[in-house]
Amino acid sequence: MAGDINTSSTISSDDKISTSLTSELTKISENEQIPVIITLPNQKIAFNTAAGKSQIESEQKNLITFLKNEKSKKQGK
Repeated sequence: MAGDINTSSTISSDDKISTSLTSELTKISENEQIPVIITLPNQKIAFNTAAGKSQIESEQKNLITFLKNEKSKKQGK
């Protein structure tokens, strides 16, 4: 859904969000939940190599850290 997103090693709330998701977010109540799909930037990583696996794990850790921070700010669940 997000298309191309920031390819830096950290994730921020400035990364791109699809227009359809942005539109949905304006329509829901504060307590309503909607499912989303998060696409990491490097979709062509060779996950069957040690280096690729390490890179994927690093990107996933960055995403998890970002999501935990947003949850602590009550910006996501």
